[in-house]
Amino acid sequence: MAASAREIKAPELVESCEDAPDTKRCEKEEAKYERCAESGFAGNRCRDSKALDRDQQAFVTDCRRADVAQPLPTPCAKITERVANAYRYCRFVGRSTLWCDRSARYAACIYRGGGKICGDAAPVYRACQTRSVNGAKIPRRFCIEGDIQYQRCRHAYSVGSRDMCRPATAVYIDCRPGAGVHVCEKVRDDYAKTHYP
Repeated sequence: MAASAREIKAPELVESCEDAPDTKRCEKEEAKYERCAESGFAGNRCRDSKALDRDQQAFVTDCRRADVAQPLPTPCAKITERVANAYRYCRFVGRSTLWCDRSARYAACIYRGGGKICGDAAPVYRACQTRSVNGAKIPRRFCIEGDIQYQRCRHAYSVGSRDMCRPATAVYIDCRPGAGVHVCEKVRDDYAKTHYP
């Protein structure tokens, strides 16, 4: 199936101010953040940097918690700095918290070895961020687990699996708030087997 013009693409990955579209802005924000970090984020002038640090650490924590679904050789615990940098530098260039969350997800997927699949997984992650199960928002760590599950599905069902693995991964994600990884992997696999072309 051809990609539609409206299909969600992976965000660009900014991992340093050298990669930034607006280098001067990035360098200014980076210097401010570093000064604030040195002071322990003390004072009103560091309020934004403190919030950025908190948000970045929260994402990394969720990424590490998602490692329970990790059959890949590079868990988030091994790529923490790269994932944190992707989040932080995204914010330095003025992107929103939501945008940078997606950028850090993409970085985690790339550094776990996902390659092109990481771009294909972007719609799965974005949809997960807006869904709820039984009236409760799906925790971000389950959305990050979705990346891992999407990769596994794509590797298991290579031909024609892109479109089938998106809903199969959504089934896994929807299962996770009430069940363990292995139970939800079975649900994902059952869906995939039933819908495989």
